[in-house]
Amino acid sequence: MLTRPNAAIKEPLLRESASGFLVRVDSPPDLVRLYPSSPLLCSIRWVPPPRGAPKPVSALQNKELGNALFARRQYRAALEPYSLALDLAPSSPLSLTLRANRAATFLHLGRPGAALIDCTTALADPTLPAPLARKVLFRTASAHYGLGQFPAANDRLEQLLALHPDDADALDLQRRTAVRLVESTRGEYDWAFLFAEAGRVPALDIAAYTSASFAPRAIPGRGRGLVATRDIARGELLLVAKPFASGLADRDRTKFVVGANLFTETVDPYATADLVALLIERLSDDPAASKALFDLHPGDGFAAWSPSSNGVDQSRLEAIVTYNAFHTESLASKTASPASDALDAIHAPSTIYHTPSFMNHACLGNVSYSFLADTLFLRARCAIPPGTELVDSYVDAMAALPTRSSILAKHNFVCHCELCTADRVDGPDQLATREALSTSLEALTDKIHGPSQADATQHVGSILSLVAALQATYAPSRGALRPALYRAFRLLAQTYARIGWAPAAVRT
Repeated sequence: MLTRPNAAIKEPLLRESASGFLVRVDSPPDLVRLYPSSPLLCSIRWVPPPRGAPKPVSALQNKELGNALFARRQYRAALEPYSLALDLAPSSPLSLTLRANRAATFLHLGRPGAALIDCTTALADPTLPAPLARKVLFRTASAHYGLGQFPAANDRLEQLLALHPDDADALDLQRRTAVRLVESTRGEYDWAFLFAEAGRVPALDIAAYTSASFAPRAIPGRGRGLVATRDIARGELLLVAKPFASGLADRDRTKFVVGANLFTETVDPYATADLVALLIERLSDDPAASKALFDLHPGDGFAAWSPSSNGVDQSRLEAIVTYNAFHTESLASKTASPASDALDAIHAPSTIYHTPSFMNHACLGNVSYSFLADTLFLRARCAIPPGTELVDSYVDAMAALPTRSSILAKHNFVCHCELCTADRVDGPDQLATREALSTSLEALTDKIHGPSQADATQHVGSILSLVAALQATYAPSRGALRPALYRAFRLLAQTYARIGWAPAAVRT
């Protein structure tokens, strides 16, 4: 007998234990609430509750409960009574108020796609009362704004302000929408303000921007990539990208909560699992985002994607996250230095973007990206002529070839960039010698500039010897492409500066 909403688990996995079978739930969206009208319950025979049992809660009572929870800012809890009330009275006059209230709840939860669905349904009803229409119009504009649909948001705000020209909330949102329109069309931002904001909020109120200087193209042997369509100047802003979703770090959680990645056979930080769950929620709210997200490369072993009526392909989604997610480290972050916490990788935020994921790899990239809060900013590192692919390095270019290759192997490819080709020509013996010298250089750096602060003057000779030895591992024909020397010359310059030899530091 079923007389109230019931929980269900989508596609459960069973695991045998000493005490019987356990049900594995991979992410919060695997837990769903079934209402009386849910298709999965269509064959259930509903019977009256036994005498003396509590009476079912009415739609009006659920609405009042939702309102009380909303007033206490318990927005996620408020969703259930609002949703149950709509299920009990889907076509009653009360349903319009319920949709308006639930839309406000979705907006507070950062789910503008779901809010827009409720608002659109309410606005299409000719019986929508004028006072309620005012709220729904504003929430519709807010939902469009949250989805980055700024022209649509502006249209709704103009419609609202034509009826209520003194609406302070609408005027404020219209002002912010005007700023977003300038950002999205011209790439003009208030950088000082954004940097200050990024130091105190996890997500920036900012518009995405894509320059007309590049476009996605098919790259022979490399899938898709981004190719310059005109001359690009050094330092030019190419892209400002907002995420589909971000799995954020939370240092109050147990540090050792991690997950095994079956694609790369490595350990993921828990933020990666959170990201998958958030993406599933995003896709349920915003079906239009499915095509953009599932258009990203999932690695090998997957057929071409096509829309499915069977819901989200979670395995493909996990693969897309594996091969496309960025570990975001905001330039404005006030957290401790990574060196202060050996487990910082466990707390690295994991974020997925669309266009930045098209960038292919080269150890010496011609573009670079940085983050402010959750937003990615892509700029040119050098002048880029038209027809040139925009490439970024997935690895530390100063790492040894074996280290770089082992990381890239998890992405299922071998790099043939200029640096990797030159390193392979050097041969394994020279590479091993260079790596050993680089290790000695790191130890010397820690000795001079680490906590012990050893006397720098007596180590200048050792640094010069290491520089000469590293130079010798490179053939003269190789030219200036000698990244292992960067750290050596940097250490030498820092040491010269520390002991007061300023001219030598400048020359270095």
